[in-house]
Amino acid sequence: MRTVILLLVFSILTLNPASASPFSEKLVQPAKETLQEAASASKDFVKDKFAILKNKTSETFARITGKVNDLVRKDLETDQFIAHEVFIPGHEDKSFVCQGITYLPASVAEDPASQLKNRTYRIALLSYYPKTDYTDLPAQIVAVDMFSGKAIARFSLYLDKEKAYKGHAGGITAVGKYLWVASGYAIHAFSLKSIISFVSLARKAKTVSNFPVKSLVLPGAKLFSAISWPVDSKASYLSFDGKFLWVGDFTKDSNKSYAPIRHHQSNPWKKPTWISGYRVDKTGFPASRVKYSYKDGSATRAAYKPDRVICCRESVQGMAVFKDHIALSISYGAANSKLAIYRSPMANSAKGRTIKFGEKIAIEAFVLGEKEGNWLKTVALPAGSEDLEFDGRFLYVTFEGSSANYRNRWLLQNPKITISENFYLINPGKLLKD
Repeated sequence: MRTVILLLVFSILTLNPASASPFSEKLVQPAKETLQEAASASKDFVKDKFAILKNKTSETFARITGKVNDLVRKDLETDQFIAHEVFIPGHEDKSFVCQGITYLPASVAEDPASQLKNRTYRIALLSYYPKTDYTDLPAQIVAVDMFSGKAIARFSLYLDKEKAYKGHAGGITAVGKYLWVASGYAIHAFSLKSIISFVSLARKAKTVSNFPVKSLVLPGAKLFSAISWPVDSKASYLSFDGKFLWVGDFTKDSNKSYAPIRHHQSNPWKKPTWISGYRVDKTGFPASRVKYSYKDGSATRAAYKPDRVICCRESVQGMAVFKDHIALSISYGAANSKLAIYRSPMANSAKGRTIKFGEKIAIEAFVLGEKEGNWLKTVALPAGSEDLEFDGRFLYVTFEGSSANYRNRWLLQNPKITISENFYLINPGKLLKD
């Protein structure tokens, strides 16, 4: 493993006018209220768009059906289990789309399992992938204060000093020393200590860096990956349960671009989605050292062997283990999303079945499903639900539906859907209550 080199650019916080932003030669030194004004402007923009679009879609749908549809954008009954919700910045522009979510510990944990000791976290991290038709900038991580609702810091991701990371960033999770980012059959490690340090400094900063998205005009820094670690998964989403890093596939039978990896389809339950679980060491790094190759369409890929896998239904955008249960975030296109809840087949140290492929590979496997007897309930969520995380107390879920890339188009396609401007913290006890 190469030496971990994590360089974080702090120069933007310097009060010296000659200091250089990592995104521009010009330094922006706004009035004290600038960040609040940017966030407010973004919220006002979204609300105005919603109001105009609601009227338009209502009129259009009424003309098509011959009657006024009272169900246009009807609110979902989510108040019963949502403990807290916070505005998702950055969606007023088409440049970036929110995908991943996790919490930010106040310090690096000596034992990653201690992160899930039912504590209250103040900072959430959101990941955004760049829409390359609108921006040449890298993927972004944004820190949001969940108490105040304000975005406070932003990170541009790089695989090395020369290569910007422009991947999907579909899932993120904090584990020990690392923030792990999932994308493109690999997970990428970034220094959690550097993120924590910069967020602390950003709270006091009076200087921000230029950025094309108004609500993301924040103190910003470049963050460089320590390592990219290949996994047996498409790496569409990511979560941590205290012992295992879970890295999952997104599959969709109706879209060949999202076809399952060949050996993932050979599970005994014929489930299309495969979620790889990697046990981590005390630093938060995967312990697996067995590496193998596999076929994916016309490509041959290398990956580290997972310690266990979960097989489940298609259209999964996020997964989280919470206590003795597992939640799946399920969404695709212009429709309300689903949050499906299962009893964990791994609870009480239960043993799974052995899946074999190739000549020597055998992996312990578990299944989630209604027919398999562990499905409990499914509740509706707003359109475009994405990554999930559990912090020991709350389930986190974020949404891409309020992005300018999708909001108008989806509402025109389906006026009945609900769009959320906010990410949610969900109370699992209320969620499971009948």
